Amino acid sequence: MDNYSSILLNATNGTIVEEVCNGNTTKICCQFIIKITVDQSLSSTADRSKYTYHLAAFNGVRSFSGIRDGE
Repeated sequence: MDNYSSILLNATNGTIVEEVCNGNTTKICCQFIIKITVDQSLSSTADRSKYTYHLAAFNGVRSFSGIRDGE
């Protein structure tokens, strides 16, 4: 998992501004601006606690089913 960096997203109401970076020699950074609104009527607190969200940056080569590679 050296090619990935992530931080846990606090999924409560509000605006989140974060930057996640990965890489030593060549660094890649992803900037996130996220607005979260939780509709309290759609699910209980217990239901929402089943989910965990992360903001992530990937620095490497990814194969798309062996057909193409992307960086």
